[in-house]
Parts: sequence; C-alpha cells; structure tokens
Amino acid sequence: MAVLAIFIHSIFDPGAALAQTDEATFVKLDINEDGVLSGKEAKSVLQFDANQDGEVTREEYLAGIAAERKRLLSIDDNKLFTERDGNEDGVLSGTEVLGFEKYDADGDGEVSRKEFDKGRAADRGVPNKDEQLRLARIQFQKLDVNEDGRLSGKEMIGLEKLDSNGDGRITEQEFLEGYQPQAPIGTPVGLFLKMLQTSDPTDFLNAAETEFAKGIDPPVLAFILQELADKLGTMAPSAENALRPKQETVNKVTRTVYEGKLEFDKGKLDVGLIVRDGRIVGFELKAPELDDVDKRLHQALFENQGFSKSIAEFYTPRCRELIRLILAGEDDKAFAKYHPEVQKQVGRKKALAMFAAVRESCGALKAVELESLQVQFDAKGESENVKLVHLVRGSKGNYFATTTIQFIGLAAHIVGLSVKAADPASIEDQPEPPVAPAPSAPAAPAAPPLKPRVKAPLPPPKLPSP
Repeated sequence: MAVLAIFIHSIFDPGAALAQTDEATFVKLDINEDGVLSGKEAKSVLQFDANQDGEVTREEYLAGIAAERKRLLSIDDNKLFTERDGNEDGVLSGTEVLGFEKYDADGDGEVSRKEFDKGRAADRGVPNKDEQLRLARIQFQKLDVNEDGRLSGKEMIGLEKLDSNGDGRITEQEFLEGYQPQAPIGTPVGLFLKMLQTSDPTDFLNAAETEFAKGIDPPVLAFILQELADKLGTMAPSAENALRPKQETVNKVTRTVYEGKLEFDKGKLDVGLIVRDGRIVGFELKAPELDDVDKRLHQALFENQGFSKSIAEFYTPRCRELIRLILAGEDDKAFAKYHPEVQKQVGRKKALAMFAAVRESCGALKAVELESLQVQFDAKGESENVKLVHLVRGSKGNYFATTTIQFIGLAAHIVGLSVKAADPASIEDQPEPPVAPAPSAPAAPAAPPLKPRVKAPLPPPKLPSP
C-alpha cells in the first residue's frame, strides 16, 4: 500500500501552551473513564444527549460541541460574553468556559476577554496582526519568483500602488506595510477536508505553517489530489466526524493529531492531520490508489501537453535563478540550489569549477527562455527524472542549459545541470549573429543522480506517538 506523507514540524519555540481540544475536554469530564458521560458527569452537557438516554457518548459530545460552536458564532461577541460571564467577574471560568476551552491560550482554566475575542476572530477566519504579517510574508515569497528579495517587472503587476518610493520595485518592507492578506476561512480539519473535496491545496497551504508549506510544490500536491478524486469519487458527508483528535507530546512539543478513515463513494482513504498552535504542520494520506503515483505523474508529464507546460512554467523561475546566480558569479547561492545529497556527491570545489566553465562559455547573461520539458525513462519504462531545457543568451554565445529535477516527496529538487552550445539554425529571431565559443571552452557536466534515489511518495513514516 502506498503512502503519501509529509511531517515537517515548526522550527520555532512553542510559546503559549496549546488550548484544550474538545476531545481532551471530554476525557476530563469522563471521571470514571468508561467512555460516556453519565450522572454528574453529564449534568452540564445533557443538551448534547441526542438519543435522550440520559448519557452523552463521545460522538454525541463532539458533534454537540461543534454544532453549538457554529451556532454561537452567529451571536454578537459582547452579548455572548456577557451572557456567559454569569458572575460578572470579567472572565469565563467553571461551566462558563464550556464550548470555549480552546480559547484558553495560557491553559489556566479561564478565558479572559482578550482570549475570547482572539478565539472568536480565529473561528471566523479573521486574522490577527501576527497572522496577517505571516500571511503577507507567504504571499511575498510566492510572488518573488526569482528570490531576489524584491518584486519587479511581471512580479509586481497589479501591486504597483505598494511601490511607495516609486522606484519600480517593491521591497519586502513596502509589501508588508501595504498588503492586506485574506486568511483562509475554516478550521484546520475543515480546510483539510475541503482540499480533498476540491483537489485544490491553496487554502490548506495558506493556513499551514510557513516552514511546512515551503516543502510542498502546489502543482505536485494538486496532481496527487486529482488522482485520488478520479479513483475514489465523492467524499461522504460524514467525513468531518470521522477524524478523531488526540493530543501528543514529542520532544516537549505538544500538538493535536487527527486520524480517521474517510468514506468515498468508490473507496476509503486513511488520513492523518497534525496541528500545532492552530496551524497545520503535517498530514498523511494512505490508500492503494496512491500506488505508483510517481510513475503516473511522469506519464502525465509525457502525455499531457497542457499539464507539462504548466509544470514547466512553475519550475522555470527556479531554473532561471540558478542560471542567473551562476553567470553572476554568486557561486555559493547557486550551489545551495542543489539537493543536499547532490551537494555531498559533487562537492563544492567541483561544483564551483563547473560554474566557472559555464561563465567562460556563456559570458554575461542577456536572457533565459524556456524551450521544453523532457521526461526521461529507463530501459524498463520506469520514470527517472524530468529535464527543463532553457535557451541561455549570453554575451559570448547562446547555449542550451538543461536542468535535471527529481520529485522527492511533494517537491521537485534540482539534481543536475548541463550546458551545450546552441545551433544557430535552431534559434528563431536571433537578435544578433551568434558568437561561437572557443573550442577549449568546457561545457558543464551533469551532476550524478541521487544515490539512493528517493521516489515520490516518501517512504511511510508513522504518525508520532507519545
């Protein structure tokens, strides 16, 4: 059974303690640990007793709390807080907290007005200032395709008003000061299920922690999601109730893990979702339908011209930036673009010699143009890698630069680069007569393949346990 799994956890300090989840609250109320709330245990939650048998099961409690929270969101915040604060002491405590346990950011058993307002805003999908800044930074990184720390040219189309000093460029500071990001509306579980229903990972990745989202290329994840949708069909309405939360602590970091089996009209999907401090930091999809998904991805690139073009356009900025760095003499930055395993195999000294050879051949950079995407298969018909070919126009001549990428997990990584002189007859609209390179000018060799080769999806990691 194939497994698609990514577990990238935050590199930041946890900060405030996690708010209690509904599951944790149920466990706390279930004093005798028999799996149901009865007698005194159920006194404050009998309204969730759907079948009116005098007991509240775990399922009834979780469904009731979710429905109550949705109803309460329609009530004015001031009115609701005043109604709940029965002793008028300015905080919610005891039974007043019921349904709002997750707003208790500092874990002291009480919900202050500040915690209440912040929690209500989060439930409505309204970002606070810190969240707005985080979302703005994510958007800036997406727009800055050549990763030079500013927006210019096509990158700033539609954002010209953010160029406060009128110099034709938008710095990150200018962007952060003027941009108003829109937070994805929904809970982590809701956004996860929406992604599976629509095959669109946009909102899910926008709501995820930055370091986690950086490890995922949206077109790759979207392809895999569409493959699942084609084979599994439509998700059952009961999907949200299938995910059961539990709190786990690993390396002194506490997070909530949601696990369950989702029903579709053509099959089932085992899933896992990891959330920390309200942000998505990992997920897992497990189904036979994901067998050979790597091979199907390469086959689609080989057969589907539209898909191949979209993937080529997505990865072209990375290849263009690698070439720009090499020809600009920024060797360390260029070397960092390679996959870490390739860096080890090639070595910095050999790579820098290769970069010098490219500069000697091409000269100063004039332009980089996408030519084609090629899919390489081995003798057995197994997919090996993808090559993006670009025409590099340099001051000393024109060259075809072939960047080799491999899909590892949910992202493509640069694993090789080769350069050869371009035949003038193959270049249309040549702006000037080509200058042939000196016979002794060496071409850059391709980097060796990764050893061992890691195919997507990744080997199946386990959901973390205490």
